[in-house]
Amino acid sequence: MTEPFDPYRKWLGIPAQDRPPHHYRLLGIELFESDQEVICNAADARMAQIKTFQTGKHLDHSQRLLNELAAAKVCLLNPAKKAEYDRELREGRGTRGEGREENAPGLRSGGEDADDLEEVSPIVVVSTKPLDYLARARRKRQPMWLMPSIVFGVMVLLAVVLALALQETVADRRGSKRNVVAKKERPPVPSKSPAPVVTKKPSEPQPAEYVPPLPVPEPREEPKPAPPVIHKPVEPQRPKPTRPKPPVRRPPSARKKPPVPDAAAQRKAESEIRSLFAEKFAAADNAKRKLALSATLRKQAGGTKNDPTARFVLYRLSGELAARAGNLAKGFAVIDRLARSYDVNPLTMKADLAAAVAPGYRAGINDTNPITNLWIQTDTLMVLADLAARKDDFPTAVRVAKLAVSLARATKDAEFRRETAARSRELEHRKSRFRPVEAAIGVLVENPDDAEANLTVGKWRCFTNGDWHRGLPLLAKGSDAELAALARRDFARPMAVEDQMSLADAWYAAAAKEQPSAKAGALFRCCYWYEQVLPKLSGLDQTRVRKRIDELYKKDIRGEKIRGIVVKGNVALARKGATVVGPAHGNRMLDGDKVTREKDSTAISRWPCRWTITLDRVYWLREIRFRLYDFNPRAYRYVLSVSSDGDRYTTVKDASQGGWSSWQQVCFSPRPVKTIVLEGLHNNKSEYFSVVELEAYCIPPKGM
Repeated sequence: MTEPFDPYRKWLGIPAQDRPPHHYRLLGIELFESDQEVICNAADARMAQIKTFQTGKHLDHSQRLLNELAAAKVCLLNPAKKAEYDRELREGRGTRGEGREENAPGLRSGGEDADDLEEVSPIVVVSTKPLDYLARARRKRQPMWLMPSIVFGVMVLLAVVLALALQETVADRRGSKRNVVAKKERPPVPSKSPAPVVTKKPSEPQPAEYVPPLPVPEPREEPKPAPPVIHKPVEPQRPKPTRPKPPVRRPPSARKKPPVPDAAAQRKAESEIRSLFAEKFAAADNAKRKLALSATLRKQAGGTKNDPTARFVLYRLSGELAARAGNLAKGFAVIDRLARSYDVNPLTMKADLAAAVAPGYRAGINDTNPITNLWIQTDTLMVLADLAARKDDFPTAVRVAKLAVSLARATKDAEFRRETAARSRELEHRKSRFRPVEAAIGVLVENPDDAEANLTVGKWRCFTNGDWHRGLPLLAKGSDAELAALARRDFARPMAVEDQMSLADAWYAAAAKEQPSAKAGALFRCCYWYEQVLPKLSGLDQTRVRKRIDELYKKDIRGEKIRGIVVKGNVALARKGATVVGPAHGNRMLDGDKVTREKDSTAISRWPCRWTITLDRVYWLREIRFRLYDFNPRAYRYVLSVSSDGDRYTTVKDASQGGWSSWQQVCFSPRPVKTIVLEGLHNNKSEYFSVVELEAYCIPPKGM
């Protein structure tokens, strides 16, 4: 008989003795892991791995595992649910003897990885027996109606017995006639100070002879005294305390910000600040000391709460010092922080700051490598110009672009000068194209349902600015019926493979009907949906989509260009400023040892895992190499992606199928790269993914 397929062992590497797996084992992370980013990344990687099996013969298994992974992700990312789940796990383990502590597979004493990798601290594995809390819950589970029914029956029985006893007592004392009179409604005896009457709780059983008092009418004559009816005082029912509603928190953009202090107040505050830090200002005669003083003033501004003028001036001086030290990007970052607290236009402030420091850059002040610094500052200015253009602030965009052109001329690099000048001319052209769009925006203010104005503004935001979130609703209300239907489909965010493929093909067809100025934007949206569906495809469909993506990128559909620097040698070096974000010891893959098997040169983590390598600047890369730990035979699976801005990623190697080992040499068409993402998906010998060394090249060396 054929052995039944076991998806837990085949796909996730979970042996039979670890089942049913708890959420942490299912996601492949440490027990009681508290870092939400680790949990989210692990769940996404697991789900991406299982989705690759959706088109095979084990579709039902893949769907069931996807549901379990989604439930685990929702539970562990909710603090309240996670705390309750962790508490139940701890109670379910019982005494320490019920659990067991073992080293991770592949790292136990005497195992095949014992000499290769560093010693990993023991991992607590929960017992595979059914959890005690589940068993207790099943034993205690009873019908919800049982207890209320018992209580109600006892109360009815007590009420009947009490009524019979009272009737017999009254009949013996007063006779049958008085008993009948007592049952009739009688008004209470009026008095100058009647006793307060308190109603009983609705849930309390009442005696048979209890009669609620009626309002006392004004008597015309004094009635005969009658025996008063004594009512048993009952505690008043207290109203339930109401929780006060939490205050409505407005987003930072909706809060009223203080205005910019007047010039006289700023001069006074600046004079006081310079006197307090006179020695440091006098000593700040080079780039390093200026950056140090900038950091000091920025810290002082963060701690100044009661003096808004001094706080504003501290931030302004900090940004100026950073920019004059040759780091324009850091000066812009200080202005962004200042704009969160004051009612200022950050784009205008950045343009003013750039205009003030540009002459110093051209002269090479405080810079040991003026040409390289001019490249960096020019790129920073062009990024600011593109940002201003996306916000439709074309006066600022054109002004900053002209500053960038003046810096590019000082580099003596003819190609760089031509490219910067071309981008400046493109912004000038966009400024002229924006005039009818500006008029359409004015029409929408008066009539939000105008079809022609919606179409004009929607095309501008989507195809020119790339703001699809705000542009798609406008296209959906536009006068072009075909484009409106396509925008509605896109805004619905389809998830099925067929729907995503159909949507990408529809954008490809729509791009052919657009003007050249809008065609690149439509093709970019087409490429976006092709990249979404690519990991879910296989075979001929995957080859066709990958080829079309490559063709689209060759047409330069991204619109704005990001200049990448070309240098010799490996640029993914920690000593050059490259950083790694992800599992522990990820920095070991930078500046690592390519030959020896020392544990200190290996980045290691449980798969699935994800490392993000950020380079110190944008490089014009064409090759990435990395070595997977191969001192014992094994096969890995991974995905490698790159990005020029840390936001939009392109997959340059999808090795999520098959087996890969040792050195991986990934070559691709030259492109600007700032961020590299390596996702480790599988290791057939261990539950750990290990990388010895990672290198990135603009000019690849010969050989490995």
